[in-house]
Amino acid sequence: MATNDTEMNELAAKFKATGLNDKQAAEALKSKLIRASFDKLIDESPKEIPQNPTTAGLLLALATATQKGSYDSRPKITQAIIDGRIKSAKQVEGIPFEKRELIVAAVDYMKTHDKIWVETDFENASGIGITVTEGEIKNIVQTYISTNKDKILKERYLALPPTLKEMATNPFLKWADAKLRAEIVNKEFEALLGPKDKQPAAPAKKKVISRLNTFLHKGTCSGKESSCDRNPNTNRTRHTIQYVQFRMDGKSS
Repeated sequence: MATNDTEMNELAAKFKATGLNDKQAAEALKSKLIRASFDKLIDESPKEIPQNPTTAGLLLALATATQKGSYDSRPKITQAIIDGRIKSAKQVEGIPFEKRELIVAAVDYMKTHDKIWVETDFENASGIGITVTEGEIKNIVQTYISTNKDKILKERYLALPPTLKEMATNPFLKWADAKLRAEIVNKEFEALLGPKDKQPAAPAKKKVISRLNTFLHKGTCSGKESSCDRNPNTNRTRHTIQYVQFRMDGKSS
């Protein structure tokens, strides 16, 4: 693999000819594995790679995701990117969530079907040709919120992150526009719960009392209960805790 300055400069020019900007090309060159992977990807491309920043970024994502292996079917993904059938990084690399069966995408399919490639299965795994409309996103989000309404009303906006994750890993919605999907989820939560910035503040009583107790133990005790009981500073601190708790109980009632 090229290592001297002249060869590295030639590689940089080769990488940027695909549409990578200076920063992307420099980052690709830094890693020996990615550098070799992207160089080989360009050479093995089944058709000429146009100088297109979006296409180049996806090809670099493919090279990065396959830097530690050699796959006979990789040019098929390269062609799908160049043809415009694969349009996003998540179609290349998948969605990194806990549910393994939901993150399959182009690279995942290739790694398990390199020798038994079925084009229609590859397209399904990669989300090729799947278009999710705004109306379809709304319907699925509204159904989910309706089904989990009691839990959401109880947890309020604490239920928002798990809901966003659930929608992102939904077998159908995972190919939807991520920004639009998040906007719809947020709007539906606001319609149910009201504006997020007007939510009641979380009770701070337990945290305050816990911190005061920590101060009581660390700041005024030597470790022996009897010494704590005899220490006048300890008694004053205990009285302070009792007073704060009394005031907080009064405000919360």
